[in-house]
Amino acid sequence: MTGTPETASFAMNTAESVRWLVFNVVIALFPIWAAQIVRFATHTEGSFAESIREGDLLIFASTISASGLGTGLFERDLRVTYIAFACTGLILLLMVSGGLVFIIMQGRLETKEMMHRGRTMGLSIFCAAGASILAYVVQGSRSIG
Repeated sequence: MTGTPETASFAMNTAESVRWLVFNVVIALFPIWAAQIVRFATHTEGSFAESIREGDLLIFASTISASGLGTGLFERDLRVTYIAFACTGLILLLMVSGGLVFIIMQGRLETKEMMHRGRTMGLSIFCAAGASILAYVVQGSRSIG
């Protein structure tokens, strides 16, 4: 008994989506997880929320934005409206997350806090989630466009 072409296509798209999720998101977040494991193992103060407040997710957002943008610009057809829209969003998120990393690092170098930590946490989560969704539209959804 063989499946229909639609079933095979759905299975292949699902496998590609899972592969994208595992390698582009889960493994990309490994440094943040590793830092938490080290903090826990060495009984060092700090929590996962603290690392997000410090902007760790902004580096992830910048990386996944750049990766999605590279795929969008060089491997996808920008004449497809949703690809062009996603690439524009990735450019914006890359600029925002990169700028926020610079502001956070500048504040650390000058030993003063330049941004409210709660705002940094919210922006970090927003940038990481937005970059993940838009990068998936460009990279992980190859069967759509």
